[in-house]
Amino acid sequence: MDISFIESLKIESYNFLTYNVNEREKFLCGVDIYKDITHEYFRKEKGEEKNIVPLITCGRIEFIYTSFDFLGLDGFEKLSGWDAFSHLVKLSAGINTMIFGETHIVNQIKNAFFSARKNGLCTDKMINLLGEIIRISNSLRKKLNIEEKNFSTFVLSKAEETFGSLEDKNLFVVGTGAVAHDVFKIAPKFKKLIIYSHSREKAEERIRRLKQFLDTEIEFVSSVQEGLEKGDVVVLATRHPGFLVKKENFEKLSRDGVLKHGKKFLIIDFSFPRNADPEIEKFENVRLFNVDSTAILKINPEKLELAEKFINDEIEKIRSRYEYRKSVSYLSEMKVDFESIIFEHLMKYTDLPQDEIFTIAKSLSKKLLARFFEKEKTKM
Repeated sequence: MDISFIESLKIESYNFLTYNVNEREKFLCGVDIYKDITHEYFRKEKGEEKNIVPLITCGRIEFIYTSFDFLGLDGFEKLSGWDAFSHLVKLSAGINTMIFGETHIVNQIKNAFFSARKNGLCTDKMINLLGEIIRISNSLRKKLNIEEKNFSTFVLSKAEETFGSLEDKNLFVVGTGAVAHDVFKIAPKFKKLIIYSHSREKAEERIRRLKQFLDTEIEFVSSVQEGLEKGDVVVLATRHPGFLVKKENFEKLSRDGVLKHGKKFLIIDFSFPRNADPEIEKFENVRLFNVDSTAILKINPEKLELAEKFINDEIEKIRSRYEYRKSVSYLSEMKVDFESIIFEHLMKYTDLPQDEIFTIAKSLSKKLLARFFEKEKTKM
């Protein structure tokens, strides 16, 4: 790993620790990540190797790039060099994520880097950096024994907290991405899994695949309203840019603001931007969680201190390896210089055969290098 590359690393972050979901949504409104901010980076950056990776998740908007200067995005936290490197390691290890121990973030980071590479936004050096980050974060998880958690963990805990037994409850999931597939894992805890799709053909194919690894009844619905009528726990995890679950949906399910037949709802909206209108929480027996209310940041201060020490130790190892490789390269260059000087002088002042001169030059250069190395060691 090239030290100068890491030292040029920059991160500008707009995340859930500082800004709520309303503020993060306002930033994304009208912003095309690839056309606006990345275009500005390429316009300003004068270096030969340009690298910028936009990382957009439900909890953060970050730009990871290499430059001597920051882009200067208003309101963004700014990290540089080894601090930026350390931040990415912690993030991959499930520290400073919305759910402590979250593993889903690793795939999100990988997808961001690979997508940037595909779109010509980063070089192989940036991908190599990702490999180093993942390697250290995996070791950190093992070292601190960080329990692996995901969004499905949160859904299950809140569902059991709300309903107790789930054997007679239905799980309604809207979404086709990684978060939705993670939630599918807990479907066997419920009476039935209900999935939403515009296309019956696509839904049937999806159900067929899900039944290969889920031992539960699965049903398809073609409208959100139908899914709400049948579901008890509703999980939203899409990239849809607006509300899918609206006040009007619950007006159809209620009478005078009270849900019919004493029904209760748990709505968990993992989407960013949000897919559930906050107004629905005004209905009696509707419990709503958005991406910010899923945040579970529980870390022992001692573990955090150990994490910092572990990362710092790994950084020192990277630096040491780099210095060693630089020394080896320097010594190799010196040896070639010695050989060249000796060879030229012997060719000029002796009548020895060229092959013999080459052998002598090679032998003497090794001895001179060994002598030089011994003197350098005594100075240390």
